[in-house]
Amino acid sequence: MTVAEPPLTIVHTAPGILEGFGRRFAPEIQTTTGIDAPIDFQIAGATVDLDRSRAIIAMGSPLMMNTPQTEWTGELSTQLVAAARAGVPVFGICFSHQMLAQHFGGSLARWDYEHEGIVDVVFRDEGPFAGIGKAPVVLTHSDRVTALGPDCIDLAHGGFGGIQAMRHRTLPMWTMQGHPECSDAMFADIEARGITHAFRRYTFDAREDPTGHRILAAFGTLVRRLESQTAWNP
Repeated sequence: MTVAEPPLTIVHTAPGILEGFGRRFAPEIQTTTGIDAPIDFQIAGATVDLDRSRAIIAMGSPLMMNTPQTEWTGELSTQLVAAARAGVPVFGICFSHQMLAQHFGGSLARWDYEHEGIVDVVFRDEGPFAGIGKAPVVLTHSDRVTALGPDCIDLAHGGFGGIQAMRHRTLPMWTMQGHPECSDAMFADIEARGITHAFRRYTFDAREDPTGHRILAAFGTLVRRLESQTAWNP
């Protein structure tokens, strides 16, 4: 019997929305992380299988927290925590940053309109954010994390306000508000479908997020390092 290789699981957090977009760019995200594993593209809101993952990246979403469309967030958060307890590294982006912050007892607030731009964020020198310091990050969000529960540590500030990144105190879980996955190809795909957004005013060179790509690559390095350890040590 052949045992399947543990995959890099990418969780799409917009059920029924932009699923094709998510699937198209999952390989680009994988390449950026440097994690050599099959891709398992999972859709939130369905029965998500995370148990056999090598690593998990939970993506952003145009949906909002605490609405009828996102009633599944509690269950998904519980599954992500269970995977992390089993030693699977987890990285959450934008919506997933907010979702996990709230799950661990944090607080969210909402602006009346979406904030979009490429804005400086200051990162603490640890985890996948080590060596980043102050750097521009692609941001687009209406909800923001305003406080963390006792199990999480604030790792970044700046942007449009709110907590910009965090980690769990004892589990291999990191999240950030920004979009480290952004690339020229992604923006070109969005614009080809006629979607208007504030990023049109930026050049393609600015929208290719080198800071974000460094963070995803560093997460991949952490995954490989953790695999060589007998236990997770924050």
